[in-house]
Amino acid sequence: MIMVMQHLYLIPMLVSAILSLKAFRLSWPVAYKIFSIFLFTALFTEILGNLWHYYLHSFNGWHYTKNNAWIYSASFIPQYGLLMFVYHQALDSTIMKRLVIWAVVLFSLFAIFNFCFWQKAFVINSYTHILADVIMLSLVFAYFEQVRKEKGLVKLSAQPMVWISLGVLIFHLLSIPYLLSIEFLYQNFRSLATSFIYVYLLFIFSSYVLYSKTFLCPTPRPK
Repeated sequence: MIMVMQHLYLIPMLVSAILSLKAFRLSWPVAYKIFSIFLFTALFTEILGNLWHYYLHSFNGWHYTKNNAWIYSASFIPQYGLLMFVYHQALDSTIMKRLVIWAVVLFSLFAIFNFCFWQKAFVINSYTHILADVIMLSLVFAYFEQVRKEKGLVKLSAQPMVWISLGVLIFHLLSIPYLLSIEFLYQNFRSLATSFIYVYLLFIFSSYVLYSKTFLCPTPRPK
């Protein structure tokens, strides 16, 4: 039962990835096609991470550590690079588009450095995750400010990018206190830290439910 609860978040991840194929089938704008690739990248990472932990680390006579943190840490660049490029497409400001490019470059360099030299491969690179949180929240607020200034948006709930941004906002806003406190909790209150993992998985579950709603919206018009 506990194992089932630990993996419930995979259901909305799978559903959102499948629904996102609509972006290609109905020729949605590029931002949503990039977002679809992000969803499949995230889903593949989770599947690979779980397969490694339970099976692949010891397969066909080959044995290695069960630690799958390196898979998640190595996935930060493709996942968050794609998500940042979603906002590169969604934001109208030329300055913001340039800032997104710089954010992708600097984030990638930091992620590589952290993976190789600082926190290294076999722990979840929380510093990289926190940097991604800050960048993504900045892009979400920039998008909502753009929406606030736009004229002619009648129904926000019919705008797919709004649902993406709500999912990004929930996950990244709630992740920051979790990531800042989890190391301290593991060192001093291990049982409490373990229970907090379920809270983190709830963040993921909630975000991907919102991502699924993205592709239940009417086909967006290109700007």
